Amino acid sequence: MKKYSIILYAVVALLFTGCHEDETTMPTLNVIKSELNFDAKAQEGYIIMSQTGCQAYSSEEWCQTTVVHDKVIVKVDDNTSLEGRTARVTISSANGAQTVPVSQMGGFFRLDSETTQSISDIASSIELNIATPFDYNMTASASWMTLKKGTDAVEVEVEENRSGCPRMGTAILSCPALNKEITFTLYQYSINDLMGEWTAEYTDMNGSNRSIAVTLALQKQDIIVNGLPDDLTLKAKQKGENDFYFAIGEALGTYMGEYRIYQSGVDTNGEIHDTHDPLHPETRKVKYGKELMINSNGDCTLSFMADSTFSNGMKMNGLAVTAYDAQGNALGLVENYVNLILKR
Repeated sequence: MKKYSIILYAVVALLFTGCHEDETTMPTLNVIKSELNFDAKAQEGYIIMSQTGCQAYSSEEWCQTTVVHDKVIVKVDDNTSLEGRTARVTISSANGAQTVPVSQMGGFFRLDSETTQSISDIASSIELNIATPFDYNMTASASWMTLKKGTDAVEVEVEENRSGCPRMGTAILSCPALNKEITFTLYQYSINDLMGEWTAEYTDMNGSNRSIAVTLALQKQDIIVNGLPDDLTLKAKQKGENDFYFAIGEALGTYMGEYRIYQSGVDTNGEIHDTHDPLHPETRKVKYGKELMINSNGDCTLSFMADSTFSNGMKMNGLAVTAYDAQGNALGLVENYVNLILKR
């Protein structure tokens, strides 16, 4: 009996040892850590695996892989497309494989500031916010502008304008990787630089196009347009260092020595809007601002555009002069100044 017990023990021990050896396997291939956050610029990241001796392959040519010990180095090229893109990196060894997705953002180069700005005549600086992962170049067209590149912005330093005239300069920002350019335009002037002689172009009440020599003169906070036919004037208001606007409702004095005249508005349908009309007064004093443009020769053009609408929802398209008698009775239209532009 004892002999059989010894034999049984030996068989059981042998079976146990065999089962243990069968259950021993190689460790599974796993991703331990990865850094694969790619913007559009060429750069590299990595994948750390749980063991060495791996091989790595990329599904796309713009994504390259190199294995160093337990690390897979992933390099991506510049993405000059606006669209993002993806690839797959497959990592394999004798005991398994893993697939890791790779994504890269699309390329971009933009100016997150207004592309046209105006500043006063004093020496100052402004910042232009630039958004791009790529390198870019800067060129200023004017000697009075100095460009300095920051981390996410370009600082534009501007010298004092002592010329007595408005001036214009541009900054060309170019990104070679995307073959893209952005032009920033800067106007430097003050209200005083706009005073003096101009040519006024407009359409009158008869639908005729007129071209008249006028003068802009500053009187306290008012800018008076003198030289219009029949001794009529227009009145604008100064707004800040280098801006002004016309508003309806301004009193313009008398006409022909007896009629009171006021500055009114004309909408895009040709309708007159008058705040002093006792029967149909305009409930809103719509502003009629201006936009200055200077060409490469230094010629100036002041175009006027409405920044609001009348109570009927129509945009302002010009100015009008309306007349009233001493009793406040509306006598009608004296003149129109539609599509008003000043040039010099």
